[in-house]
Amino acid sequence: MDTLATIRSLRSGFVPRTQAQAFAALKRGLVEEAVCVWRSVNVRPILEEPWDLDEIERLLAREDLDEATVLALVRIFDKLSRAPDKEAALFAAESLNALELRHERRVQRLRKALKALPSAATALRLAEAYRALSLACGSRPVLARFYLGEALAALDGGKGGAMSERDRRSIAVAASGLLVELGDPEGALERLAAPLARTPSDPALRLAEARARFAARDFIAVARALEEADAAASHPDSAPLAAARDFWRRGRH
Repeated sequence: MDTLATIRSLRSGFVPRTQAQAFAALKRGLVEEAVCVWRSVNVRPILEEPWDLDEIERLLAREDLDEATVLALVRIFDKLSRAPDKEAALFAAESLNALELRHERRVQRLRKALKALPSAATALRLAEAYRALSLACGSRPVLARFYLGEALAALDGGKGGAMSERDRRSIAVAASGLLVELGDPEGALERLAAPLARTPSDPALRLAEARARFAARDFIAVARALEEADAAASHPDSAPLAAARDFWRRGRH
């Protein structure tokens, strides 16, 4: 195996599909070093056409898919489902169905848990699962919007348990984000009003307010919300808050 063309023209024997497989095969003497190097460096962006179906299948098998990857996969499957290649279209349909089923199962588990023992933590996880299901249904806007509404309702389902002030803030932030996605920034601001009155400098609340103000196209209020937040370095939102402040300050001066 002296050339890339030779490696890529293999039609028999074991050809590793992932970098990890290539290293394992090299240790067992199943492939030569050239194959391992080829698989290690042969990486293309997932959105680049023609799509690598093996890579997409590998990604789909992961349980920890982030939001950007889910959105990318949904866009790919939506395009592939309309492809003239029937095998590719079937792969897209089955993959999209598998992605949705994965999130539906998580939703069902969390719904049972919330019903058995209402809590803010479980309500937040259920809302997150519904939102992930909404993303997986991105090619069907009506269904995606429905699941966003279910996510919002899930947050209200956690109010049956004991709630700390931190829980109330977390639920308000999550609810405001969902309402912005649903096209209701005014509703988002209403959800934030009470917790903001109690803790006006909370970074998470002010970031949520800034996003809602931006969605409402009230740009002066966006800057004001960011300036009124506390940039305590120990807070998990301190970095995005600082970045947002810097952005708006550059725009104002």
